[in-house]
Amino acid sequence: MAAGAPSVPFSTDFATDATEIQKNLEEKNKQYASSFDKGHLALPPAKKYLVVTCMDARIDPASAFGIDLGDAHVIRNAGGNARDALRSILISQHLLGTKEIVLVKHTGCGMLTFTNTDALSVVAQNAGVGVLQSTYDFQPFPDLEQAVKDDVAWLNGNAALIGKTISGWVYEVETGKTRRVV
Repeated sequence: MAAGAPSVPFSTDFATDATEIQKNLEEKNKQYASSFDKGHLALPPAKKYLVVTCMDARIDPASAFGIDLGDAHVIRNAGGNARDALRSILISQHLLGTKEIVLVKHTGCGMLTFTNTDALSVVAQNAGVGVLQSTYDFQPFPDLEQAVKDDVAWLNGNAALIGKTISGWVYEVETGKTRRVV
């Protein structure tokens, strides 16, 4: 552990029986690996761009945005949040050569449905009062289009980023269509 790092109590007792999810992963991976022929792809993304999008399970970035394996980095988090993605964006740009950022949020996003107070209350109910500071910011947003504009503006204003070709988009989970937010 690094000097000064807080110690975190954790259990070393792990379940040894595979869950149904784990069994499915193993089986599906065997099928995938049996015909895999892309091991030659280079580490840096071939098309020199990255996508920041939501972790929502209804979004398949490769299919929806035409991304072939090896083309781009895809960074996913709750809400397609630029601030949460910054560490990965910096690595992608500075160490792996990406030049363009495509930020995609989506309709029906869970981040539109709660406030910080709501989320803190649920965490306290499930994990215990005081496990998170009352100032913890889940970064919800009440307006989808404005959230896209705000994240694009934040990225454009960040001095650590290079190649400031940044665009903002909304993906419609109902139709599969995207539209650019200007």
